[in-house]
Amino acid sequence: MKLKYFLLFSLYYDGQDDASGGNPQSFNEKVHLLFMGIGSEERPERAKALTDGLKAAGIKNVVYYESPGTAHEWLTWRRCLNEFAPHLFKK
Repeated sequence: MKLKYFLLFSLYYDGQDDASGGNPQSFNEKVHLLFMGIGSEERPERAKALTDGLKAAGIKNVVYYESPGTAHEWLTWRRCLNEFAPHLFKK
């Protein structure tokens, strides 16, 4: 069974875990999309590094979105949802 979507809005990542572990092939088979969204005022460099690490490890279906000029707030999450919603209709 393929899990469909994981959404992480205002993701906090402390940079302590290595994103290269696990089984990327299995993840890619089970997860349709891993969406990570964060505001540009929420220390997005760590979330971006996590996304880049996952891609480098072979995770194909990860999307990173950074909401410009927002922090841990409703506008960030609204923008994240707006960016994520079209992915629901892609195969």
